[in-house]
Amino acid sequence: MAIDCEFRESPEMKDLATRIINRKSEVGYIDVNDVLFLQEYETKPPANARCYRLLGHPIQAFRPETFCIVFYEANIDHMSPQQRALLMLHELMHIPPTGDKLIDHNIKDFSEIIGYGGTDWSRSGRIVPDILEG
Repeated sequence: MAIDCEFRESPEMKDLATRIINRKSEVGYIDVNDVLFLQEYETKPPANARCYRLLGHPIQAFRPETFCIVFYEANIDHMSPQQRALLMLHELMHIPPTGDKLIDHNIKDFSEIIGYGGTDWSRSGRIVPDILEG
């Protein structure tokens, strides 16, 4: 059974990542040009976004990036710009400062995101602080 997916490269998400990287020291080491940002419009997996390591993947024959972050639009179309910024920060936190092995979820990661928006920060209609302000 084939699954239809529509992936699009996302300059908007790359711009958001650039702003977050420039603003948040915890991800300030990331070179935004080392990350491929994609939006996927067809499927509804059990995640809002995923970070992937591309080294050793066949896509490396066509792309220079080491990492990829895919945003599943069917799951996040309700999110405000502030919620999307938190989601981006969360995904960027998977990219390691050295090496190419992704950083797993940990208490620091979750506590930082929860500190900004509470445990239900990604739910529809939730008001969260703007991590790009102030």
